[in-house]
Amino acid sequence: SLIFGKIGDLVGRVVSVKISTVIAATSTCLVAIAPGFNSVGLFAVIIITLLRMLFLMSLAGEIDAIKIYVAEMIGKKRRHLVIGIVSFASQIGVLIATVAYHIAISYEDIEWLWRLNFAIGGLLGLVVIVLRKRLLESEEFLNSKSKAASESNVGISKIIGANKVKFILATIINGMLGGGYHFLIIFFGSFVANVADIID
Repeated sequence: SLIFGKIGDLVGRVVSVKISTVIAATSTCLVAIAPGFNSVGLFAVIIITLLRMLFLMSLAGEIDAIKIYVAEMIGKKRRHLVIGIVSFASQIGVLIATVAYHIAISYEDIEWLWRLNFAIGGLLGLVVIVLRKRLLESEEFLNSKSKAASESNVGISKIIGANKVKFILATIINGMLGGGYHFLIIFFGSFVANVADIID
């Protein structure tokens, strides 16, 4: 988010979104064709880990950049509603991916089926790249670009120092939301299964 935030402020929101989309689509496609443990051993784990890191880096930058872009394009009156719709659409994507994952692990005898999910995800990412070619910078960004350029030399520590209370509150709130989200989405199933004495 810091990397793509800097790109978004200096070069443009659209550029930031396009770069992050290309990285996400490329890393997803590469996971689909990455060599397995049987062929390259531990190197396969390193490849998958690096691709996953690239994907998550681009995803973090893209989520923030697209919300800022949409908020600037829609104007102040409907800003929160539209950001909510973007978050909702993101969660629908998570739901679809979860269903695809469930289907893939239901057929354990087809070893390559999990790769199909990543191939489909990568192809959808390529479609998004094509669609995002039509994006134009918002007037709000274009009007503030000269101001952003003059403030670009300000370091992150100075920004945090000038906004200490806001930074602490945002960190606490975002940490609580992130923790709650990850618990409910990622760990809740294992937690329930453990409580229900289904698994150790």
